Amino acid sequence: KGKISAQEAWDLSRIDEIWQIEQWGEDEEATEVAEIKANSMRHAERFFAISS
Repeated sequence: KGKISAQEAWDLSRIDEIWQIEQWGEDEEATEVAEIKANSMRHAERFFAISS
């Protein structure tokens, strides 16, 4: 109770970036960096789950 998933944390952390994309359009380089960070977060969540 009181915990959120890595995906929920990721979505919440991206609120401003999503708003910026809606206002100004997508930046391909920033999108690629965000995908790498999202994958890293998912890997960390899996690692934590199997090591706990």
